[in-house]
Amino acid sequence: MVKDGVVYQAKAGPFTYDPLIRRVDLDLKPGAKWESKAPLTAGVIAESGGMVAGKVEEVEVPAGKFQAVPVVFTVTEWDGKRIPKPTVSTYWYAEGVGLVKMKHDDGEKVLKSFTPGTDAKK
Repeated sequence: MVKDGVVYQAKAGPFTYDPLIRRVDLDLKPGAKWESKAPLTAGVIAESGGMVAGKVEEVEVPAGKFQAVPVVFTVTEWDGKRIPKPTVSTYWYAEGVGLVKMKHDDGEKVLKSFTPGTDAKK
């Protein structure tokens, strides 16, 4: 997370996105839409497509219960090329925490634990 949003930094061996990809602003409103375009970077798949924010919902993961905004990412391009069948993933972001859950066609990942930093809101 950064001060006013969540960024994405992919790493594949020595390769990373530079600059970071801004995925989400913290003041998300339900129905907000935007495009996410990853730069072409050797060794890292660049996914691009549309994102849509949903309404805040409670999400329970091993790290606890969080009020989180679901963001649906419909990927329409890989490495700058249109893909025949878009893929859809959902990411849940909680204020003061960041990404707490993500669900893809091939499964899901969840936040296992979380300890707030000393300057986090309480």
